[in-house]
Amino acid sequence: MKNQISKTMAQQPLNRLKSVLLDLIPRPVAEGIYAIRHKEVWVKTRIFEKEYLDIAVPLRSKDAMFYENEMGIRLWLKEHLRKDEIFFDVGCCFGYYPALVTYLMPSVEIHCFEPTWRHTMFIKRNAQKHQNSQKPWALVEKFVGNETKNDTVTLDHYCAKGKKYPTVIKMDIDGGEYLALKGAKEVIASGKTEFLLELHPKILAKSNITLENIFTLFPQ
Repeated sequence: MKNQISKTMAQQPLNRLKSVLLDLIPRPVAEGIYAIRHKEVWVKTRIFEKEYLDIAVPLRSKDAMFYENEMGIRLWLKEHLRKDEIFFDVGCCFGYYPALVTYLMPSVEIHCFEPTWRHTMFIKRNAQKHQNSQKPWALVEKFVGNETKNDTVTLDHYCAKGKKYPTVIKMDIDGGEYLALKGAKEVIASGKTEFLLELHPKILAKSNITLENIFTLFPQ
């Protein structure tokens, strides 16, 4: 066990270097190399008791598609989603939730926010299989934060620019939720959006943020 841990720790700097080098070369080339190193697999993912979706993920992530994960969000979507919704997935990862939403209600308009190209290449693959051709997924390859700059956009800016206002936002960005919500003051104030937030207190604490800080951004 100790030898395995030592080997893993020794590999970390090399893996980080490989990651940096991939970011420096043209995107199509980087995606091709990444696809070779991390084989794409289609995972038959159980979404409800007797319902499944095929989701494209890198081989290393195939065991992360657990039925028990985020059951509350899936059930909420199944029970409350309406045909005229505009759904924002902030922290889209591989495109699981856009695929689920399209499965539940093909007429829903979907916007995917995901800054990591290693993830967006799988979002595109899942979109090819699952998106409604009449309602193609919009892909925003930026971080979501409290200011708009080169690699970051606020939800308020995105909505005002595109004249698209979400009725449902699912957000899971590993501790970035506070800043993302601060950049969504107008969206929150409108009172027309349901928020499905996955919050990790221990991750938030690393930035000295508490759940109470998050909750104070919403009207009482």
